[in-house]
Amino acid sequence: MATLVMMDGDFLTGQELTKRAIEVLPDNMILRMTLALSSFRLKEFETFHKYHWTRWQRDGAEPRWQLDVPEWDGQPLPEKAVVIYSEQGVGDHIMWASFLPAVQSRATRVYVETNVRLNSLFARSFPEYAVVTREFLPGNWNTRTIGGQASAADLPQLLDLSFENVPGREGFLIADPTLMLKLRARYQEMFPGKKLVGISWRSGNRDSAAIRSLELAQWGPILPTRIASSSTCNTAMSRAMSISCGRRWGSRSIGTRRSTRSAIWTRSWPRSPPSIWSSRSTTARFILPARSASRPGPCCRSTPTGAG
Repeated sequence: MATLVMMDGDFLTGQELTKRAIEVLPDNMILRMTLALSSFRLKEFETFHKYHWTRWQRDGAEPRWQLDVPEWDGQPLPEKAVVIYSEQGVGDHIMWASFLPAVQSRATRVYVETNVRLNSLFARSFPEYAVVTREFLPGNWNTRTIGGQASAADLPQLLDLSFENVPGREGFLIADPTLMLKLRARYQEMFPGKKLVGISWRSGNRDSAAIRSLELAQWGPILPTRIASSSTCNTAMSRAMSISCGRRWGSRSIGTRRSTRSAIWTRSWPRSPPSIWSSRSTTARFILPARSASRPGPCCRSTPTGAG
């Protein structure tokens, strides 16, 4: 019931129902994890930290990366390296990576583990760290030089970091400059003289799409009046578009920054070609993804600030 209420958008009621359910089933880890995520959404961070560990105990939980090194408690390691590993999906990898800048001063070397999809992006964005994937460790990998390991999702609690003052809030992802120029040129040719803003309005997550998506009609009051043009984008396109637009939470600008203020989300492009829809406004034009029968790829989302 709590999940259904949340999917309908009533998160406060869903939170209270979850707490009541935990009183009846205190050992149910799925309920505790639901409470943790709901608390995060409602900015009740103390409750979030209290129950976030249950993600490892719930049914179907992914296993931790088991290394022959101790768990890191956040204390400085002046003569040792530290491993910060990622967990869950691409969106989680990116979201928690915003706390990575706070780790640099805590160890002689920082290893950042991510998946193959994000390896080059993280290596570009964190050149001061050694970015690895657990499937393809470097030849000089030696756990005897590592003093601790921790999940990136635990960094806020381990380092006593505030969600209101995220270290990477001013930008931390660096786009592929070659791809950026290529995609920027393509879309500027399609819409000469237009300001381009990429949006993602629909999640492809089979379990939680309802609470991750917006109905297209809900964009109506924003798109025709607040920005000149908008286009949905896949992950690669969004990196380039974030540079063209000049502002995106979670990305650094490379090259000339434009004056437009924008909000950019990323998603995987459906395999079917885009359909074009023009509003009645003569200043706005939007590219929207056609509905695809094939299952969309995983979605990653960066939460924007300063949109408008």
